[in-house]
Amino acid sequence: MNQIVCKVAPALAAGCSMILKPSEIAPLSAYLFTQILHEAGLPPGVFNMVNGDGSSVGSAISSHPDVAMVSFTGSTRAGIAVAAAAAPTVKRVTQELGGKSANIILDDADLESAVLEGCSRAFATPASPAMRLLACSSHGPRWPKWPR
Repeated sequence: MNQIVCKVAPALAAGCSMILKPSEIAPLSAYLFTQILHEAGLPPGVFNMVNGDGSSVGSAISSHPDVAMVSFTGSTRAGIAVAAAAAPTVKRVTQELGGKSANIILDDADLESAVLEGCSRAFATPASPAMRLLACSSHGPRWPKWPR
């Protein structure tokens, strides 16, 4: 729901009509959000939701000449396709790609608590099944030996 609100709210506040194409894997938050906007009395046509897969519906939205801007969250591979489809119409495209959920743990942090919290938050967003926790360190001696 957060990803939807963070994209829809600024567009509506700016007076823009918009189309939301939710993830075909996890569309339930988008259905609920659409129902909330409908019950709030948003005028017809200001907010529109279209379901379908990215390769057909997403491509049609990205390449349509009447669409002025596309905001996309997803994989790098799909982001490349969105940018390529949007290029001939020279529309603005913003993208949030990768879904790696990087965690930076500083030297003075409680390592066990930080790792538990990072893991908990990495898997707390049901609309992001591709999210994963990455941990890197140049502080080798501080990190415990993990069993294999």
